[in-house]
Amino acid sequence: YCRPCISDDLRIGYYTTDHATQTDIKEIPELKELTVTTKSLMELIHVLQHDFFTYKTLVQAQHEEQIEEQTSNLCKYVNDRLKDIEFFHKRKEVQIRQSYQQQLCDALAVLRSSIEKYYRINEEDMESPSAGFVRALRNKLREEQSRIEDLERKLHECQEKEKDKMVCFLKGIAIFQVAFEDDDHEKTMLEKENEDFKEEISKLHNKIFRLENTLKRSEKENCLLGKTL
Repeated sequence: YCRPCISDDLRIGYYTTDHATQTDIKEIPELKELTVTTKSLMELIHVLQHDFFTYKTLVQAQHEEQIEEQTSNLCKYVNDRLKDIEFFHKRKEVQIRQSYQQQLCDALAVLRSSIEKYYRINEEDMESPSAGFVRALRNKLREEQSRIEDLERKLHECQEKEKDKMVCFLKGIAIFQVAFEDDDHEKTMLEKENEDFKEEISKLHNKIFRLENTLKRSEKENCLLGKTL
């Protein structure tokens, strides 16, 4: 038996059902039980919040670790691809350089043999008219001049292709932000080979100049021979 509250004895209103409080005395035990249950729920919520925060921190750490691992793998893959590109570029460059060098050597050998052939004139050529010999020599000179121009054009195309490839390669390095050191020795060798090509072309020009002088002398001799006859 619970003793009623003093406020229940107060007369409020005109009806017997009116009371000073809205809570009936029978509801007090239920309110206490509700309070205890609410307190337990709050403690459980705090525990769950703590566990959730711990789980969130753990998942975030694992996620960051995975991101770092994937970033490292991506950088490694990019570096490997750039090394492969550099290797294939150097190998292709060597092949092209050897190919054009071989073509130049072959052209020089053909030019040398042609000049020796036309300088070794047999007796039948000496007995033939001088005008025919001069025409043949002039035609051969034009052929050699055309061949030299073709070699110069191929050399210029090779240099332009190598320049374009190098520009593309440097752009690829700038995109992936990977720096490669310049190979001074390779650059020096390329410049030296370029100078060698220029020297060979200069030699060819000198040979053309000598052929032109020979042609002029032949024309003079032809004129003198015509006057003598």
